[in-house]
Amino acid sequence: MMSSGKTELVKHRSELDEFIREQMNIFREIALKVKDYFDTFLMEAGMDDLDQVDKSFYYAFILEISRSIFINWSVYKRHKEGFRQDKGNGLR
Repeated sequence: MMSSGKTELVKHRSELDEFIREQMNIFREIALKVKDYFDTFLMEAGMDDLDQVDKSFYYAFILEISRSIFINWSVYKRHKEGFRQDKGNGLR
């Protein structure tokens, strides 16, 4: 039989695992879209041969833009949800 402290720890770990899985799925979607947009941008800029692009720069750029969009998306969703809650309470 598990103590209540251990049960809580297992519950929190499970919640954390689910949160991480959910966040990584969102980040994956963002990163794949950013990669597609960036590849298109490079081709439009005349860099049809992606071998000309430094791989470290390429991956760092995709990850940095993806991270920025991920953070902006999180803030946007919280703001939108907060606005919806405030509106439901008649505050806005």
